[in-house]
Amino acid sequence: MTGERPLVTGTPVVIGVVILGIALTVMLLSLGRAAVPASKLSQDYMGMMAGSLSPTVHDANPATLARALAAENLGFVPRIVSLEPDFTLLGGHRHTFEGRPAAAWFYRSRSVDSALAEAFEGRLEDLGTPDDVRRDGGPGLHIFRKTTQTIACWQEGRLVYVFISTLPGEVVIALARRHAARAPSPR
Repeated sequence: MTGERPLVTGTPVVIGVVILGIALTVMLLSLGRAAVPASKLSQDYMGMMAGSLSPTVHDANPATLARALAAENLGFVPRIVSLEPDFTLLGGHRHTFEGRPAAAWFYRSRSVDSALAEAFEGRLEDLGTPDDVRRDGGPGLHIFRKTTQTIACWQEGRLVYVFISTLPGEVVIALARRHAARAPSPR
């Protein structure tokens, strides 16, 4: 026997329409969402690995590399450090991050692990909510984890410094801490 199906009306229909409306609104809002700045740092690392972000200034001396990058209209002199013997400095590149001048410099280990460091004018808060914050001596490190990458960021005056690698997270944090520890003390 086939009969007429009961017609659903009233409260169940209203609840269904509201849930459907909320779901569609969330989907539409997520489509136009811009990448979070920390995700853009991750994209810089991917660009380095793909070869689209590579040294244009080849210099293994931190001081002369910093001056060469500053001469490319950066508006600041990045503080580049040697991470020998763990990593060799390969060189640097002037590029932009979020529409601002930025310096990027590249490191490689003997085992061919790569690391990318960057500096740009900005505030740590502009990078979004970190996955972790480390305050164990030196400037506080804001840690972001993106897929296989660990991104460690810290503030030095008006500049944000970044250290990124796919090495184990604690190794990246230790290397970033070595870099940040060489910062001049605030006056």
